[in-house]
Amino acid sequence: MTRVSRGRVFRGMSVVEEALRLERFPMSVQDVNYAVGDIELELGEGRFVPVRDLLDDTSDHRFKSVEEVVHALREGKKAA
Repeated sequence: MTRVSRGRVFRGMSVVEEALRLERFPMSVQDVNYAVGDIELELGEGRFVPVRDLLDDTSDHRFKSVEEVVHALREGKKAA
């Protein structure tokens, strides 16, 4: 499982997708957070939030694909 290095800020959905394409699915929320939880996504107006904060409400979910993770993140952005 890959891990985004600490100390360096990574941002954007494309970065999340690229990193997750290197992973094996299915993945738990904990697996996703370990792999890409520190990557930040923009909420608009210059506000950024880490992936792990957007997946808080899906703690018992298992994702079958990158597309499922991206969908959950987009839904999380709408709710934030």
